[in-house]
Amino acid sequence: MLPNRKELVRLSLPSIVKLEFWEDAIPLGYDTSKFTEGGDTISRVNERKISLARQHRFVIKDKLQDSYDLFVNFEDDMLIKGHHIQHYLYVTQKLEQLKRISMEDVTETTNYNQRRKERYYKSMYYGNLTRGQLNRIIPGFIRAEVLLNDKNNNGRETQFSIPIDNNNDGATAQLDPIPCCHISKEHANNEGHLPSEPNASQIIIWETSILALGVRHIPQLGWVTMLRGPKTTGEANTMLTDYWSGNDGYYKKEQKRPTADNRAYINNQGGWMGTKEQIYAWHTEICPGSFLPPFDVPHFRFDGLDLRDVEWWSGGLHLFTLRHACNMQRVVLLDKNYFGRHLLYHTTNNKQKKKLYSKATDLLGQLRTVVYNAQK
Repeated sequence: MLPNRKELVRLSLPSIVKLEFWEDAIPLGYDTSKFTEGGDTISRVNERKISLARQHRFVIKDKLQDSYDLFVNFEDDMLIKGHHIQHYLYVTQKLEQLKRISMEDVTETTNYNQRRKERYYKSMYYGNLTRGQLNRIIPGFIRAEVLLNDKNNNGRETQFSIPIDNNNDGATAQLDPIPCCHISKEHANNEGHLPSEPNASQIIIWETSILALGVRHIPQLGWVTMLRGPKTTGEANTMLTDYWSGNDGYYKKEQKRPTADNRAYINNQGGWMGTKEQIYAWHTEICPGSFLPPFDVPHFRFDGLDLRDVEWWSGGLHLFTLRHACNMQRVVLLDKNYFGRHLLYHTTNNKQKKKLYSKATDLLGQLRTVVYNAQK
C-alpha cells in the first residue's frame, strides 16, 4: 500500500483503532487446476491469487487470544454498520441463553426408536430446540441493493403467487431501510449509484427468493426464515427443518423447492462475523478439518490452496454448506423491526443489471403469510 493511501485510511479511523496491513498476503503455491491424481507432478510455483481470500484466517488465528470479542470479515463493497454488529450479538446472546436451558434430546422422555426420532425432528418447525440444534444456528445476512432505475430493470423482478402480508393482525410488513441502506450525504451520490435515503420499496435482493424459503419458530426469537446452504445430516437431534412456503399450494407443479446447495438460492452474504467463542467452537468441534489453519487432509488439499473460491473462503460458504464445511444454519428474524438488520448493502449496486431480483419488503410480506399459514 502506498504511504499516502495508508495515511488516508489511518486518518479516517479513531486514534484508538489499531491498523495493520499485510503487504505480501498473496500466497505461493502450485496451479492446482492442472493437478490430476496419479498424473504428472506439478513443479511450478506461482502466486495463488484465487487463494488470497483464505489469508484472513491466518490473521484471525494470530489475534484469537488477544482482547478482541468479535471478528468481522467482509468483502470491500459491503456496508457493515453498528446496527449489524449489535443485532448479531443480540441474536447470538439469545441463542446462548437457550443453550443453557436446552436438553440433548427433546424426545429423551419418550420411548421413540431412531426412526421415529428422525420423523419427529423432520416434522417439527416449532418448539424447544436441542443443544445440538442450537450449536448449529447463527444469525444470517442477506445481500441487498438499492434499485436505481425500474425502467432499466423491467422484467427482472421475480413473481410468485403468494399473497403479501396475509395475516390476521392487519399490520403491514414494511421493512425499515435505515439499518442497511441509508448512508450519510457526505458519502452519497444521489445522481449516480449511491442514493442517501432510499425507501423500503427500493431495497432488492437477488440471491434467494420465497420459492426456496420456509419459516420456523424459535423460542425467544420468534418466527425466523432459515437461509439455504446446510443439509440435514448426522444425529436426529441436530436436524433443523422448516415450514416451506410451497406447503399451501401456491406454486405450479413444476415449481419444486430448490435443493439446499443450489447456488442460485444459497445466499452468499459477502462475508461473515463471529465471536471469539463461536470461532473456537467452529474450529475445534463443529467444522470438519478446521476453520483456522493449518488446513490438512482429508478435508483440504495443498493447505487449502486448491480451487476453493472467494465465495467459499470470504463469502461464508465454508460456514454454511456441507461438503468439507461447517454446515451451520443461518436464521433471519421476521419481526419487521429486525428484518432490515439482516440486510447488508452491496454498495456497487451492479447485480441488478443482470440478475432476477425480489423486493425485500415483498419477501418479508410473503414470509409473514407463510408464518400465518404455519400457525393454522
